[in-house]
Amino acid sequence: MKILDLFIQSLRAISTHKRRNAFSSFGIAWGVAAVLILAGWGVGLEKFMKEGMNAMGEDIIFIFPGHTSEGIGGYRAGRTVFLYPEDIDVIRAYASRLKIIIPVDNFELRVGHGTKTDDRDVRGVMPDAKTVRKLNPERGRFITPDDLANKRRVCVIGSSTAEEFFPEGEDPLGSEMRLGGVRFTVVGVLPAKEQMSNVGTRDNELTFIPFSTGRSLFAGRRPLWCVMAKAFNPDQYEQAIAQIRKALAPKYHFSPTDEEAVFILAMAMYTKMLDTFSAAISIFVTVVGALTLAIGGIGVMNMMLVSVNERVGEIGVRRAVGGARRWILAQFLTETFLLTVAAGTVGLVLGLLVLFGVSKLPTPEYIPLPILSWEVTLVAVVVMIATGIISGITPARRAASIPPVHAIKGNLRIFMPKTAKRRALLPFPGLFGEIVSQAIDDIRMNRLRSVLTGFGVFWGVAAVALLMGWGIGMQDRMIEDISQLGGRRTTLYGRRIESDVSGLKRAEYLRITEQDIEDIKTNAWYVEHVGPEIWPSFLVVEYGGQARSIHTLGVMPESKVIRNFGVARGRFINPRDIDERRKVCVIGSSVKQKLFGAKPAVGETVRVKGKAFKVVGVMTEKGEQNSWHTSLDDDKILIPYSTARILTGRRYPRYLQLHPTLAMPYDEIEKRVKATILRNHETDKEDALGMYSALEAQEEIGKVMLGMTAFLGGVGVITLLIGGVGVANVMFVSVAQRTREIGIRRASGARRNHIFLQFLSEAMIICLTGGTAGALLAIMISRGLGALSLPRFFAAPKVNALMLGLIIGFIVGVGVISGLLPARKASNCDIIDSLRYE
Repeated sequence: MKILDLFIQSLRAISTHKRRNAFSSFGIAWGVAAVLILAGWGVGLEKFMKEGMNAMGEDIIFIFPGHTSEGIGGYRAGRTVFLYPEDIDVIRAYASRLKIIIPVDNFELRVGHGTKTDDRDVRGVMPDAKTVRKLNPERGRFITPDDLANKRRVCVIGSSTAEEFFPEGEDPLGSEMRLGGVRFTVVGVLPAKEQMSNVGTRDNELTFIPFSTGRSLFAGRRPLWCVMAKAFNPDQYEQAIAQIRKALAPKYHFSPTDEEAVFILAMAMYTKMLDTFSAAISIFVTVVGALTLAIGGIGVMNMMLVSVNERVGEIGVRRAVGGARRWILAQFLTETFLLTVAAGTVGLVLGLLVLFGVSKLPTPEYIPLPILSWEVTLVAVVVMIATGIISGITPARRAASIPPVHAIKGNLRIFMPKTAKRRALLPFPGLFGEIVSQAIDDIRMNRLRSVLTGFGVFWGVAAVALLMGWGIGMQDRMIEDISQLGGRRTTLYGRRIESDVSGLKRAEYLRITEQDIEDIKTNAWYVEHVGPEIWPSFLVVEYGGQARSIHTLGVMPESKVIRNFGVARGRFINPRDIDERRKVCVIGSSVKQKLFGAKPAVGETVRVKGKAFKVVGVMTEKGEQNSWHTSLDDDKILIPYSTARILTGRRYPRYLQLHPTLAMPYDEIEKRVKATILRNHETDKEDALGMYSALEAQEEIGKVMLGMTAFLGGVGVITLLIGGVGVANVMFVSVAQRTREIGIRRASGARRNHIFLQFLSEAMIICLTGGTAGALLAIMISRGLGALSLPRFFAAPKVNALMLGLIIGFIVGVGVISGLLPARKASNCDIIDSLRYE
């Protein structure tokens, strides 16, 4: 036999049963498409996150002022370490692993153009900031060395600043802006950025000026805001950080191992965590897609096994006229391979069309889109080819192993299990029980085929549960991170009240008063807890001969709920502490470890800013936080609000923390709270009051994760439907093979509805059994992943009760749909024609 003859015969065999082979190839087509879509989505998510993370700049090292945590050489702990421009030369002379080191100033100035004014952050930067921070103007230019040398009054503005201060149609380039009352010329406008990370204000809202100009006009001898650096090799950022500390330690008299003396933030560390997170997602979704394709291969293998059973006589004739076993093996392998490749090609085209169509949808910028890559396409093709070969091995070996004598006789008993004996099963009484019992017996008579058929539904249900469960798990993980700092925490703070005379330099700041606090407590029923806060900043805390500079907060008892503080030992601040202005404190877990070690802290006395405070509680450890303001909660020390007012001499709280009810939408709460406070201050300028809520963040996360869950769940649902198509295909084959049996049963008195219910029951039983097993597998995988130490930010899938209910509905629906048409065909068989059928 020639190779060409082999292909021709294989194509003829495939074309003999067009509908059956088309249905069985659906699984392959969708499996290939699923690999492209899911793996492409993983690539798209990775690119989205990396671009968002690197929008601020790649592998930057930020150096901020800090506080010494230990004394050395007669110098006490708790001293503030500031950074100055001359420190750049000190670091550059010692830190050989750094290729770029630049100073940065930050000024909060009154920014204006025309009749519009607002308080904005203005950064004084060097020309190298363009490279380090990816500040490439969309129009105009960036700050140049000439601007720096001549202290020119020029600025580069972010996209949001340009939109806010310049009406549509007005070109910012060449226009003048007022920065702190000084006129600057706009020489560049930055493009809009989607940043996942930022230090301080986002680039879209910033204004950049030459470092020398900012120093001469606004800074004088004021310390630097920070220093930015970049290492030659990003993988050596830890050695670079050590060199920075060693360079500054002799000048400012602190230990080179004191990590709190200068706060250093290396973005390369977060990039590595992001790479691990992206790799985990890519592996997860690619494995799901590959298994979907593998299950499609099982469907093809199932149909090829049916084909072998039907063509036993043909195989016998070919063996009798001299056909070698290897050619029988080759033909069935070729048939399976051609069927797989043809279906896979359709799947490739389908996947490409889906990826192209999704990329053109008007989706929000914060939702990542799938991206086609050659690596993903290669993976899909390799898995497709492997599936085609593996799917054909078992049917081909079975066909080649049939003895010629049995093959010529068309003897199928050689494939029947020896224990395949009918046994009456009656799980339900009456006629319905008899029908179900008959359906179970028929499934048992074709165990292998039934098991392979159920695999499609099995993995379809597992895919739905795992993909949707992963979306739910990620959402819960993100909300848990927000709730760690207070799930409903809403922060209010006063801002500048703009004068009615536009451009007026002097303006009054809105300060939250006791009347504001009392009005909200009394009249705002939609706010459950109210807690003003005083921020004494970093105070020196002394105990047992050691002193540390620790972030101190003056809080109310309500802060325990608002900020989600737990107490591991002792108690929290209570109303009596507030009323009597007691000198007591509650310390974070890290503070306890640094000051007391293994020794109990409750009942001990520490000195805060030289005053004796009794430790009444130690907070529960929160560990790593994805978000923090000024310090981690474990590094804080809390004192009574009333005591903090006396200690600092401050009359007004810095922030007002609220814990709103969930019975009213946040938008309405924000509107009412602002109206109450602004009315007290006799102003209608909403910009005078800043407001941020964790509820708003949760709402935004919910939108993003809902879209992602719906997308992934849709892929899983289609996989389940393809599994249902496989069940329907096998049931059609079963009807064709059992036509004579149907005729005998009809002739002996069975009604059409009895035949209908029997075949429908078979499809339902296969779907329910496979679906239940798939749901159990998903639960086991989700719990197994939940017990593992997963990469940071990556969450295990969660299969909750609602999802299980939806899955059960899907299983029942797929069972009904897959069995309905075959059952109708069986029940509509003519008795005479059925009895004549061979």
